[in-house]
Amino acid sequence: RKDRVQSLALSCIGAYLQLHEMSKLNAECLDFYKRSLLVDSENSQACLLYALASHLQHLEHVTHPPSLSHIPEMSKSQRPQSANATKRDTLSKRVQSAKGSRSGTSRNSTSVPSTALPSNALSIVEIDAYYRRGLVLMPDTSYRWIVLLSYADFVLCTLRDFHRAEQYYAEACKANMSSNVSTVLAQGCYYQYITNDYKKAYHLYLRALKARCSTMYVRSLENFPGLQSANQSGALQSLDQHATMKASSGKQERSAEQQENLSLFTAIAYLLWDMGNVAIAKAYAIAALQICPTFGPACRCIANLLYFEGERRLCYRYMHMAFDHMTHIDNGSVYVLRSAGIMKAIRHQFDDAIKCLERVVSICPNDYLARRVLGLLYYQYKMQLD
Repeated sequence: RKDRVQSLALSCIGAYLQLHEMSKLNAECLDFYKRSLLVDSENSQACLLYALASHLQHLEHVTHPPSLSHIPEMSKSQRPQSANATKRDTLSKRVQSAKGSRSGTSRNSTSVPSTALPSNALSIVEIDAYYRRGLVLMPDTSYRWIVLLSYADFVLCTLRDFHRAEQYYAEACKANMSSNVSTVLAQGCYYQYITNDYKKAYHLYLRALKARCSTMYVRSLENFPGLQSANQSGALQSLDQHATMKASSGKQERSAEQQENLSLFTAIAYLLWDMGNVAIAKAYAIAALQICPTFGPACRCIANLLYFEGERRLCYRYMHMAFDHMTHIDNGSVYVLRSAGIMKAIRHQFDDAIKCLERVVSICPNDYLARRVLGLLYYQYKMQLD
């Protein structure tokens, strides 16, 4: 019993260090997890936390290169001003490289940031073994679904085993479909974006809605104004005014259950949009806004749907609403900023578009779509100045 208590204490200290230094790669938590397992090898909590921390270490050193970790924001004076200046810089670099080759220096002598793992890091096979050992030793608790989701992500993204990942997603979703929507959204995104099986994702979302109907008031979809094509613009305008009144009256507090319902409606809207049913997709997004008119992801979804249908004026209004309802800058606001940047770029507002996408890259440095669009905008901005 004394060893068990000491092992749990060491794992708790490691978890505290890992959460306290979430933005940095803290190697001390790995030492505490390892010491905890030396004291008690059957500590499932230490096994799972050790596997999770080692997986994050592997992603930090291998999947995400340090050279892409930060991109500073560029001011107008730092952006390229003319094509002639760019040509001069290119010629000067070529001259310097030619001088370096004559003096005996080679290209291989340039410093390259190291992406090698530390010597005491676990391999992929060892991480998988610790995950499976922790799941076997772990009792049937209320938070088992969190471990199942984490292991499913590891199996999918690292081991590339789609069948095992689907199995663990389904097990996590079956455990608490009615109590937590995170497992439903994870498995739905797997069907929608990984396997492109829209029917399975749609049936999964409908099962989740049916399981939550006892705690959620849902009107029939035929009563939503988004299904009447003649009244779509009027309904959205009135909903826009209602959202403005609610936003001006004060900040709305949303419960955890209400937040989950809003996320489920918005996910169904995006799925139906991918399936080509824009009218019912808009109905689900409007249903989310009827529950809470200040829900930013639903505002962004309606803005994208309106832009797809050509209603640009209402589209920009809803995108501004999504901007206004962002509570804080995090990974969730990346999608709003990226969509706004692309829309501003289409309207030839290159300066505002570059600012939005630079914020996206500063928040999420590995957003390759934002980097691609930002590179094109730098080129267009330079052509406009010329």
